[in-house]
Amino acid sequence: MEWSLIDHSPDSETIILKGLNLTALYYPERLCFMKKIDLSDNDLKNCGSLSALLLCQDLNLTNNCLRSSVDLSREVIGLKHLQTLELKGNPCQYDFKSDQFPGVQIR
Repeated sequence: MEWSLIDHSPDSETIILKGLNLTALYYPERLCFMKKIDLSDNDLKNCGSLSALLLCQDLNLTNNCLRSSVDLSREVIGLKHLQTLELKGNPCQYDFKSDQFPGVQIR
């Protein structure tokens, strides 16, 4: 992930961390100003750091290993700018209560 951040343009509001075999999101504060974050096709098992993504509007978590919809809800509820949350391919995708997030499109 560090190399992706080093190669990342400081003017960009999008970061793609797709398919890097990440199991957790370390140093999420480095992503706090990103508006579009693609964490798809990793091995994320824990969503404990997602609340640090303060300005995130589009969050792609497709094809990870997120099991707890309760933990995910707890982290995502603080993302006031969130418009789209992609959860396909996660064990928690069917348990996630989208009605708690009006205005957020859950895919």
